[in-house]
Amino acid sequence: MLKKILLLFMFLSCIINCLISFVYAQYQIEYDQAANKTLHLGGVTRRGNFATPEECRAYWNSRPVYEKAHSKCVHVGGQNSGSYGITGGYGNSNDFARGMAVNIFGSMLQGIFAPVNNQPQISAQEAARAKQMELDRQQNVRMLQEQERARLKQEEKERKEKA
Repeated sequence: MLKKILLLFMFLSCIINCLISFVYAQYQIEYDQAANKTLHLGGVTRRGNFATPEECRAYWNSRPVYEKAHSKCVHVGGQNSGSYGITGGYGNSNDFARGMAVNIFGSMLQGIFAPVNNQPQISAQEAARAKQMELDRQQNVRMLQEQERARLKQEEKERKEKA
């Protein structure tokens, strides 16, 4: 009985994962050949999976200047997408099935073996504020060190004048 439940669970997980990948992987970041060489992409010039163009552009805007200059958001799902149609960019349906199986079981294993992150997620503003506080602290430390050096030089100068 337990084996049947486990088998049913695995089958439903595969079906749901396949459906989700079709629904959500509509947009990707496409890099040009210069970025392919510079960033060592290994010939795979489309990266990421985004459900909407807004998500794709938001990620694209967060990238460094070089990546933004050599990449763009492209629509890869649907029937009007050339080789990236129903097979998702794989050569034929056998390659597609193999790729989907690898993605499904890879995702499942990653979820099982991924370390648990108990740290709370912080917003971008909080991260920027923390970074600014750290920079201010470092600046204050440098200023105190310079003041201490100046005080020691002044004391040394006074000792030389007394002698």
